[in-house]
Amino acid sequence: MVHSVELIFLQVGDVDAALPFYAKLGFKPRSRDDKGATLERGGTQVVLEAVDGYIPDPNEKVRASIAVPMEVMEGIWDEATEVDPDAPGPSLVAEGVFEYLATDPSGNTVRLKSRLPELGS
Repeated sequence: MVHSVELIFLQVGDVDAALPFYAKLGFKPRSRDDKGATLERGGTQVVLEAVDGYIPDPNEKVRASIAVPMEVMEGIWDEATEVDPDAPGPSLVAEGVFEYLATDPSGNTVRLKSRLPELGS
């Protein structure tokens, strides 16, 4: 049997502020210490490293791509429009695949991808 793990490594200014954002994406805490936290969902792990005064590199467009159910993507977008009513929404990037560029509490851009559910015949 083959096991694989996808690892996403992100620096954040405040781990405690970032945890709820990634929990909304379905990640559960696996470990936590003063240097950061490791979260897990299925075969994907997100490692959040605490960096004092962290500011994301403005030249780095997307820090992570994460597949989520459509309702999760819509929920994250709804929260963004509460802060900025003109926030752009998800866009169709391939047949039946939507993506949304979300921003975590530390300013990291996270690409959320979601496939439309198959319609019954």
